[in-house]
This record gives sequence, structure tokens and C-alpha cells, in this order.
Amino acid sequence: MKKTDIHIETIAAVKHTRSLLILKLILPIILRGISLIIPIVWSLAIDNVNTDGVYKLIAVTMFITVLYYVFDWFNNIIYFRAHNKLYTYFTNLAAKATVKNSLHSLSRFSLGEYTNIYNNDIESISIYITALPYRIIKILEFIVIFIYFYFINIYIFLATVIVSMLMLSILFITIKKIQQDNLERKEKLDNKTAIIHEFFGNIREVKGFNIFDVFKTRLEKDNKRFLKSYYSFNTYAYKVKTSVLTLLQITRYMIMFYGFYLISIGSISLGTIINIYSYFCNLNESFSWKYWWTCSK
Repeated sequence: MKKTDIHIETIAAVKHTRSLLILKLILPIILRGISLIIPIVWSLAIDNVNTDGVYKLIAVTMFITVLYYVFDWFNNIIYFRAHNKLYTYFTNLAAKATVKNSLHSLSRFSLGEYTNIYNNDIESISIYITALPYRIIKILEFIVIFIYFYFINIYIFLATVIVSMLMLSILFITIKKIQQDNLERKEKLDNKTAIIHEFFGNIREVKGFNIFDVFKTRLEKDNKRFLKSYYSFNTYAYKVKTSVLTLLQITRYMIMFYGFYLISIGSISLGTIINIYSYFCNLNESFSWKYWWTCSK
């Protein structure tokens, strides 16, 4: 299938799941909005701990938290409905494409590659499209947090922006190798799957002519190649991810120490510091999630 055909079919798949994907855009907006509101209400409760209003603020925090998980549960249902609808669409599309293609075109695929189109590629595409609205909202959440830091303290804002740009730079520098490793891992998996199919498909000959050692040698060889690429991809990706998140964590603690200084001179409240800490947790989640999403493309 040509790239233009893939783009056309992808657009058709999105239209086919349009109503569910719209819900998948609305629900994350609500969820991420609530996740930004909860720390603010909680910080107000801390700042008003010696007043009668603290009980109302705690009650509001609890109510909003329950509301968050209700929407999260509904969002999970919509996610899998959209995912399954896309998965069915692309599965049927792959089957139709198989029938339409010539035998010569199909001969370019091994049985392992063809199997993994159904087992892995369709799953990856379905996940990517279904989760795309959430990814967009996470970027908007990033911007909202930056704006909040700007109005709280210019130095906290600048430190967060500089570190975020540094982490994104690391991501863009390393992503090419990670994607190459991931592609190699998939290719080795295709080869291993093809050998397994061939072994099981010829099991009568294997038993009758006692040629198990031949298949065993080939399977062990392809299995070692797959595990080597699997190890290389995961260990390198995790090393970069850990480095990026360590940098973010150190920055968070440094900002906390700076925040304590601001408290001591009366420039900021304890509730605000706790809110900043909570928002850094959101940034930590965003970078961790965004990184693995990019690696899996």
C-alpha cells in the first residue's frame, strides 16, 4: 500500500470513529483541568488551616477528587471502545488489501511479517490514534503550568523552561537511535515468528525425517538476534528516560529549596509551594509518558 493510500485510509478510520474520538478529546480536557484545580484547592486549605473555611476546602477537594476518578473511569471506557473500533477497521482493511494484492506483491512478505501486521502494527496504529487527543491536551497542560509558574515567580518559571528545553533536546538527539533500535527489534521478531510458523507447519516432516536439530539451530539463532535487539532497545531507551527524569527531579527539589527561602521572607505561602510540587509531578508524568509514546512510534 502506498503512503498516500495509508494517509487516506487513516483519515477514513478517524472519520469512522469520529464521535468516540471527540469524546476522547473532551474527557481529557475535563480530567487535566480537574488535575490542575485539585492542588490549588488543597493549597488554599493548607493556607487556611487555622480558619473555619478549611473544612469546606477539604470537602471540595474530596468531591473534586471523586469527580476526577468518575470521569477517568468513563474516559477508560471510551478509550477502549474507540480502540476496538479502530482495530476492527484496520483488521478488515488488512484482509481486503491481502485479497486485492497480487501474489507477486504478497510474496515479498514472510509469514512472520504478515502475522505481526495483525498482531503488532494494527495494535500500534489503533493505540496511537486513540491516544492522540490525550497527547494534545497534555501539551496544553504543559503550557498552562508554565504560565502559572510565570505569575508565581519569574525565576521558577525560567528554571522550569530551561530544564524542559534541555530535556526535549536530549529526547530529540536520542530518538533517532531509539526508533532504529525499535525497528530492528520488530524485524528480528518477524524473522523469529516466521521460523516458528515454519517449524510448526512442517512438524510432520520434522518428526518423520528427524530434522529437529536443523530447526532448533535456526530458532536459537533468530531468538538470540531478537533478544539482543530487544535488550538494546529497552536498556538504551530506559537509560535516556531515567537521565531525563532525574534532571527533572533534581530541578524540582532545587525549586522547593528556593521556595522555602521565599516562604522565610514572606514572598510565597506554603500552600503555593505544595501546589508547585504537585505541578512538577504533572510535568514528570508528561515527560515520562511523552518519551515512551515517541519511542513506540
